Amino acid sequence: MAAKVNGYTNGVNGTHHHTDPHRFTRFADVPAVIDIPVSGGDGDEVVNLDLSDLLDETDELCSLLENEAAAKTYWITIALAYAKQHKVDIAIDMIKQGLAAYERLRSKSEDKLSMLTCLVWLQLWRSRHTRRTRPESDSEDPRTKETFLTEATQTLNEASKISPSHPPLYLARGVLSLLRAALVTGQPGRGQGDRASHLGAAA
Repeated sequence: MAAKVNGYTNGVNGTHHHTDPHRFTRFADVPAVIDIPVSGGDGDEVVNLDLSDLLDETDELCSLLENEAAAKTYWITIALAYAKQHKVDIAIDMIKQGLAAYERLRSKSEDKLSMLTCLVWLQLWRSRHTRRTRPESDSEDPRTKETFLTEATQTLNEASKISPSHPPLYLARGVLSLLRAALVTGQPGRGQGDRASHLGAAA
């Protein structure tokens, strides 16, 4: 049985070395605190948000960001702060709410592209750290690697409609193909041809 850390299962060989989230180099640019500009009666004000002590409930925070028409950097930074704390599901939901808000606000395509790019990487990461098969217990999260790879594919396709030549999307496509190649390895009825096809797409 694959080992778990913080509720996530490693997607490669069932082992997962514990890593202090504060030492992740990928999160080196995530600040400890962020100031969100808000409109006040006496002029512009800011809401000071401690990114190291975020609540799991994000509805109020998302409403604030939408009401203030916050820039994409605020949505993405806060989502990455959740991911830094291994709360990737919340990070994914945060970006999805941001995208929905941008649709209502009719934001620029460039802003939505950045949000979609962040979302696809979070979905790929989530796939890598979850189980291959559905759990036997109904009380457990039924989502599998395939669930998140399918979602990542949909997100990638949506982002590609905005800018198919966006550089981060090339890398995301390659990682997606590698994860799919790893997923089909050893599956009944899936031969080397399927794996080679995914590896070729990653090249």
